Amino acid sequence: MISLVLRKAASAVVCVILFATITQCGTLQLRAQFAPEDEVRLRRDEPLRFRDSVFRQGKAGEVFKVVKYDRAGGIVFLLAHGSDGKPFALRCPDAALESAPKDVWALLREGLNAMQQGDLEFARMRFVRASTGAEVDDVAVKLALHCETLHKAAAEVLGARETQRQMLVEVARLRRNAQVVDRPSLIPNDTSNQVRAEEIRTRAVALKEKSDLTVSGAAEALEKAVESSREYAKSLIASGSYSVGMPMWDAVAFFARKQIPTSPQLSQFDLPERAEITRRINIASDALARANQLFDTKKLVAALGALESGLASEPGRGDLKQFRVTLESAIERARARVRIARSLAVQQRRDEALAELAKAEAICTDDSEAAELAKELRAVLQK
Repeated sequence: MISLVLRKAASAVVCVILFATITQCGTLQLRAQFAPEDEVRLRRDEPLRFRDSVFRQGKAGEVFKVVKYDRAGGIVFLLAHGSDGKPFALRCPDAALESAPKDVWALLREGLNAMQQGDLEFARMRFVRASTGAEVDDVAVKLALHCETLHKAAAEVLGARETQRQMLVEVARLRRNAQVVDRPSLIPNDTSNQVRAEEIRTRAVALKEKSDLTVSGAAEALEKAVESSREYAKSLIASGSYSVGMPMWDAVAFFARKQIPTSPQLSQFDLPERAEITRRINIASDALARANQLFDTKKLVAALGALESGLASEPGRGDLKQFRVTLESAIERARARVRIARSLAVQQRRDEALAELAKAEAICTDDSEAAELAKELRAVLQK
């Protein structure tokens, strides 16, 4: 009983340490700003150097991929390609660069796809990148944590089994030695050979028990990691984040079937509501496609309505939420122009008011207040 409690406590401590490590990695990347493979852009015109000379003048807004960041020296090495296609690195001061916006949802999708294919390490890297944007994404952090935990637990099981294999070779050797030693002594009443043989057998039994305990402990930790990931996937589904929760659920099920095919947990990976979840995901995806089409024609109010219908079907959908923020910001900019136009109209400065309305319509063409005000102003000007 005490051993079980200690194992549970140790498992909890490992999870806490692992979470702190991943979070610290994210914090370090946020402080450093630039990590290998991250995309950055020039915030101003800046000479780009190759070795000790200027290679070319960089233009504000250019985007590059980071090769290496020398934080102490304040230098970022940027990936470039020569006319022959060969890569090389350009040097640029970090003060001239800023992190390019990350598509968190695209990174999450890449990570989930990799996770479903069993590549937990690549998935973890995608999730870590997604979690270190302008704002730390809590879901991405937790997905990275679960990938790390599953990967590490599976590796520990493999290591324990390899150690067990080596120990069993030693156990067999000890048993053979005990059999050789366990022979009658030529001295009457001398049982020293039997005592020594029993000691060797005891060592063999202890060694086998230790190896078995190591394997069973690693297997138990693996099952707990699977259960924890399964529960997190279930919580994502319950929160309405179906497009993340269901792929993670399937990825964990695939992992469990591969790593612990005899586990009774496998029967718990059935998803009875799969058809309904898929239907809701499809509705949300259709709403997103419709919103994008409306956005292209600057019908932002209608696009926002399409997004709201998609979020009604999948409330936790990340890309819909991202797009909604973009639309709301653009609509607010257009409505600010409408408010200025109305103020100008009250002052009888109708031409200027129409000019402001034109700026508003260049942003959003289907705002009812702008259309009504434009109608009123044009009617007055016609009279």
